[in-house]
Amino acid sequence: MLAQLNFGTDVSAIAFDASMGHTWGMDSETMLNVRIDEGIKCKFNAFCADAGTSASIAVNLFVHAVVREKHIPFDIAGNTDPFYGEKNQARLRQAMDQLEAGLGVECELIETGE
Repeated sequence: MLAQLNFGTDVSAIAFDASMGHTWGMDSETMLNVRIDEGIKCKFNAFCADAGTSASIAVNLFVHAVVREKHIPFDIAGNTDPFYGEKNQARLRQAMDQLEAGLGVECELIETGE
């Protein structure tokens, strides 16, 4: 099954170029439609969320890199830090819920002098 990703840019959108270290405003609006397998779309959206971004921002970064470098850069990696993993994030949400419900225990900080 095919899914459709729609990537638009807003007049007020700001793009960030990490390698050049600057931002610039986009002064026109345009739309890019891409047809991809629905399963790949879901995995891509999950990857983007795990990396702390959106599919639209990731595609914009990709397009800018291709234009700037004049080749397709495939040196993109997902976040492999276990802190951001699904299991740990679920545990952190559970702990936050417990604290917000008043079920936390206040402890004194013990400094070791190291």
